[in-house]
Amino acid sequence: METFTATPTNIPAEFADNYVPFSFQYPRTWRVVSDPSNFVKVEEGEDNVTFENFAVGSVTIPAEADNNEAYPALMGQLSKSFAQNFPNFQELAQMPEDVGGYRGRSMAWQARLTGTPRGDVDLYGRVLLVREPGQSRGVALIMIATSLDPEVKSAADVGVKETWHGFCRRLSWAARRVRLAPRGRPARRKKTRKQGRALRTTSRHARYR
Repeated sequence: METFTATPTNIPAEFADNYVPFSFQYPRTWRVVSDPSNFVKVEEGEDNVTFENFAVGSVTIPAEADNNEAYPALMGQLSKSFAQNFPNFQELAQMPEDVGGYRGRSMAWQARLTGTPRGDVDLYGRVLLVREPGQSRGVALIMIATSLDPEVKSAADVGVKETWHGFCRRLSWAARRVRLAPRGRPARRKKTRKQGRALRTTSRHARYR
């Protein structure tokens, strides 16, 4: 496993005011890629083709705000952003989800790229919002998989695959620090060559006023 530790100097400059210290582990077969829309993004792929990616984005919520009211509003912003960036976007479900002892909110979605050089490609995504109550900054955890992976058949697979749980298993705050310290192995995959194109994971900054 590799470890990414966020610092004020290794995140996009436009996120400096919303910086949240965090770290996470990811499989050695994944790599950190440039993404101005998030704190960081890592992905698995080859030949400019994305198989899966995981990103950590930024959210801002007034410290006194109730998460039960803020999460749905923020998720609405992200849903609109995804709809603008992914053709044939469809939100499937939203649900509460606990991460590291804190109650967050997740959304499952799917989209489809048609007429690509590799044919039609289905996209399956999961986004999870979480913040420590009483703090003004939180994170959006975003993972996208594609039908190019023979082990992914629906958006439900993104939520249960070991890779996602590896990224999200431990999320805790200490002295206002966010720490993602996952455990476990990446999901096994067949030795099948996948074809498609690179995917952009879009989060940008979501703000609840």
